[in-house]
Amino acid sequence: MLVMDRQLKHVVDLFGFVASTFTLAFVLVALALMVQAPATPELGVFIDFLFPPAFAEATEPLVPTTMPPSVAQSPIHWQPFSNQAFAQARAEGKLVLLDLEAVWCHWCHVMDEQTYSRPEVQQALARHYVALKVDQDARPDLANRYQDYGWPALIIFKPDGTELVKRAGYIDAASFTRLLERVASDPVPEAPQDASVQPASANLAGSADSRLSDAVRQALLLEHDRTYDAVQGAWGLGYHKFMDADTIRFSLHQLDDSNPAIAEPARHRIEQTLTAQLQLHDPVWGGVYQYSHGGDWQHPHFEKIMKVQADNMAVYAQAGQRLNRADWIAAAERVAEYLTTFLRDPATGGFYVSQDADVIAGHHSDAYFALDDASRRAQGLPRVDRHQYARENGWAIEALVTLYGATGKQQYLQTALQATRFVEANRALGADQVGGFSHDAYAGQTPDTLYLGDTVYLGDTLAMGQAYLALYRATGQRAWLQKAEAAARFIDQQFRVPVPPVGSVVSSPVSSSSSSSSVHPTSLSVGYLTAASKGDGLSVIKPVPLRDENVRMARFANLLFYHSGRLDYSKMAQTAMRLIVIPKRANEPFVATTLLADAELAHPPLHMTVVGAKSDPAAAALFAEALRYDGLYSRVDWYDKAEGPLPNADVVYPDLTKPAAFVCSANRCGTPIYQPRRLAPSVSRILKRPQPVEIP
Repeated sequence: MLVMDRQLKHVVDLFGFVASTFTLAFVLVALALMVQAPATPELGVFIDFLFPPAFAEATEPLVPTTMPPSVAQSPIHWQPFSNQAFAQARAEGKLVLLDLEAVWCHWCHVMDEQTYSRPEVQQALARHYVALKVDQDARPDLANRYQDYGWPALIIFKPDGTELVKRAGYIDAASFTRLLERVASDPVPEAPQDASVQPASANLAGSADSRLSDAVRQALLLEHDRTYDAVQGAWGLGYHKFMDADTIRFSLHQLDDSNPAIAEPARHRIEQTLTAQLQLHDPVWGGVYQYSHGGDWQHPHFEKIMKVQADNMAVYAQAGQRLNRADWIAAAERVAEYLTTFLRDPATGGFYVSQDADVIAGHHSDAYFALDDASRRAQGLPRVDRHQYARENGWAIEALVTLYGATGKQQYLQTALQATRFVEANRALGADQVGGFSHDAYAGQTPDTLYLGDTVYLGDTLAMGQAYLALYRATGQRAWLQKAEAAARFIDQQFRVPVPPVGSVVSSPVSSSSSSSSVHPTSLSVGYLTAASKGDGLSVIKPVPLRDENVRMARFANLLFYHSGRLDYSKMAQTAMRLIVIPKRANEPFVATTLLADAELAHPPLHMTVVGAKSDPAAAALFAEALRYDGLYSRVDWYDKAEGPLPNADVVYPDLTKPAAFVCSANRCGTPIYQPRRLAPSVSRILKRPQPVEIP
């Protein structure tokens, strides 16, 4: 019945576009067929002919917007998040409600259908509130700030930006009406419902150090061990089960520990977690569901978001390389196939953001995702968010390049390059901001597009910088390294936290409602903000520095330092680390994120260099083999003497008559390697890994 209702709705919607009597008659015939015939794959094909996916699915507006599609059908007067909205609230004596939703989120759809549709909710909002509704993917600054609360995130503000109430998830109409009326009658900030859970923005002042203290490091290692679920796999002992990418990467790092008491549990945890995570991989279309609820892996939430796809593609490729698991690399390839089939614009090569969990918004889709391909398509496809953000494209590009290194298959590199060209052509900022990227396209200066035009987000340029560095490591083409450096310079210019005077009293960068402060201990910069504005676009809610973004920044800048030899990037890595090394921030959930960055900054990466002309097939074969070991903390160079010295010419290589590869660690280098098959034993010796079977 739901399928038939959906088909009928498409026909009714089409009437507005009918321009001729003939077309109308044709549609009426189709309607008669649909009413008389049961839903079948053949009928689905016919309907797809009449209403191709581009029309049948919800499409994006012509002008990019930060508001989700649900506002178009809502009786509530929703506005975008802007300074003007807060000014309106001040003038009208109202509060501000922010509904921060994900367009793929099932419970966000239910909230629209069952809560905002009720007259009592609409009346309470009209009396007391200026109502704002934002797509969290379109506003990374808000999403990062409130992501710990989940979607929908519901925040009530005073007109000056003071946070009064924060709630997460679906709230029924009666409860929501009571909440709206209570807060309007007594607008006093409430204490957090759970003092142990603070938003990602609840940061303290930074540290003068850029390394974890021994005591903090040991405490984090104990927490890392304590939070592992030995029964189900994965870290976190709560309701949701999923793989955290950086936690697996840190465990891969632990495999090289000389202490078996560390290395052996790490191997077991990787294998248990990645085996369990495969239950969230869609066996029909590929791609990965976001997580499973209920404390096990059998209750997936079916949305497929880009971060999850990119993380799974990269981690399964990296772990497959490291542990010689062809099945894991195959799993990564299935994710890539899903991306190119469902989340890629075939015309531009750019990547979309997500695919919805629901075929029909607000209705559970367990039965749908149990079907085969033809049966799913007969019922229609879950909505795809067709925005093409620089950040999500950067994530996809880097993951595809990682998969290319693991497999040697050119198709993944070419797909990454096409997406890179799209982002450069459509998201790169102007000549006065070389190296930076906008989140989305934008036009005009309305309250909505102000944030699309005036505001830039750390995540976009950081993701593209990491993608550029991955492309350099995968190709040896120095232009990619130069672009990665330009991205790093833009980040440092636009997002570095301003330095207060030494000894000054500074407030915690949370919100205007925060009363915490501390004496700033150093004149050194501490971290990078999640957003920056050319105008006053961020004056209501100030941008904050976040742990996870600063961890990614530290890792990116650190590797950029070793590839380029420029000390400025090492200083940038230390700037990011100074934000997160204090216990409060370092101990945010998934502590391995912090441990991974701290471990990488502690020593130089494994260094692999191929010496030989890029036109020489023997050199190319050595370089391709080196890429198979480039999934983790490593530096890869291709030294073609015709191009001049390497960007970081810190090693003098001998003149040889044929191409060779060299493997170096922090304090020693191996002998020249002339055959690709000899590279693996050399890497093992340098890293003191167990030796593979010797090659005769």
